[in-house]
Parts: sequence; C-alpha cells; structure tokens
Amino acid sequence: SARTDITGSAFTGGAGDHWTGGVFVGTLIMNNGKDLPMFWGGNTANNLATLTNWDTNNTCKILRPWKNYLVALDVTKTATRYKHMVKWSAAAEPGTLPAWDETDPATDAGEIDLADTTDSMVDALPLGDALIIYKSASCYAMTYIGGQYIFSFRRLPGGWGMLAPNCGCIIPGGHIILTAGDVVRHDGAGMASILSNRMRRWLFANLDTTYFDRSYVVANPSKNEVWICFPTTGARVCTTGLIWNWQEKTFTLRD
Repeated sequence: SARTDITGSAFTGGAGDHWTGGVFVGTLIMNNGKDLPMFWGGNTANNLATLTNWDTNNTCKILRPWKNYLVALDVTKTATRYKHMVKWSAAAEPGTLPAWDETDPATDAGEIDLADTTDSMVDALPLGDALIIYKSASCYAMTYIGGQYIFSFRRLPGGWGMLAPNCGCIIPGGHIILTAGDVVRHDGAGMASILSNRMRRWLFANLDTTYFDRSYVVANPSKNEVWICFPTTGARVCTTGLIWNWQEKTFTLRD
C-alpha cells in the first residue's frame, strides 16, 4: 500500500551494469558491479547499506548467496581486476552477515582463481548440492567438502558458458542457459539444446550485436515457462521474449 525509497546514496552503475544478489539468510543482498555490495534487512526505516565486513577497496561483478555463504565472482581489488576469481565469505549464522577475510585461519572464507580457461566469470546458479559457476565459454561445479580447502572446483564437460549475467534460470531438473550460440538445458552432467536449427539461426540473426549482453532469462513456474528476453537488432533494451514451455516443449514469441 506504500512505497519507501531505500536507496540511500546514489549508485554509479549504468544501464549496461547488471544487478545480482538475492536473499541471504533473511537479508537482501544487492550488487551492481560498480559500487560496493549492499544489503537491506527489511526495515523501511533503514536504507541500503554497504555490506558488513566487505573490504571497501574491493568490488565484484557478480555476488550470489549460496547455502550459508556469499560467493563473489570477477573481483577487483583496489585497481587490479581478477576476472577468474571466485571469492567466498565465511559461513554465516541465520540473521547475520559473514566475514570475508581469507587470511584469517579462524574462518572458512577463501578465494581461488579458475584460470585454466581464458574466459571471464559471468554468473552462478545452484544445482543440487553444487553451485554451477558459468564463465563465458565454460562452467565449473563448486561443491562443499570442508577441511582445509572448504570447496572443491571441477570443470564440467562441454564448451558452453553463459552469454551475460542473469542469462540463466532454474527449472525442475536443471538450468536453462542462454549461451553465445544456443539455448541449452543443463542438468549438471551435460548440456542439450532446446532450439531447432531454424529457431537458433533466427534468434542469433536477430540478437543485437552491441547490446546483446542486456539479455536475460527468467522462469515463470506457474505456467511452466522460461522467458528468453533479448534486444533485437537496433534496440538498446530487451524488446522480444522467446518463451519455452518445458512441459509441452513448445515455443511462442511476444513483444
């Protein structure tokens, strides 16, 4: 019944910068890749605030909650970008925000570079007990193992990644991912195209070559649908939705 502005300080991100984040043990996490990550606890008397315990010399392109951890991808420390970096927080208790100091032996925070491929980090989605980390042309499974290393990282088969942040969604049995040349269903073991050859050619012939990275993919579970939204040639924002019904295996188009 009422709207409350919780912005606080102005953001510097532009139209081409993607918001990522999610709900982490009851707290809203927001990140635009340009400014410091933010959080909001749900009280309209408070504005968004800089993420507690985050190093204010750092930014990250992607920030996602997973289990009791926050996971940052493509991290910039001061002025140095680490485009292959996965950085994770310490585990947090419900209702609290985690520590981030990977040098503190009292916590399980850490970081690692997945640099055996040259492509950059794009986004991450949970799948079963793993977090699937998508680069632009490859993907990895991040799995909790505890002990000294906390997480294991395993490169998954195939040469596909994600086109841009938010270009994937979760459906029963896996993910739907918009890649640089296809739309695929990923079940953790492999990827299979959901497009016919003709529709694939049509999609990538009409996808704007400058603003393609503003595309996004969302699920509409009540209708068993996935919406692949993209800017057509000459457009700067998404103008067309390619809609796939995962039960009927049918496609429709809409503006």
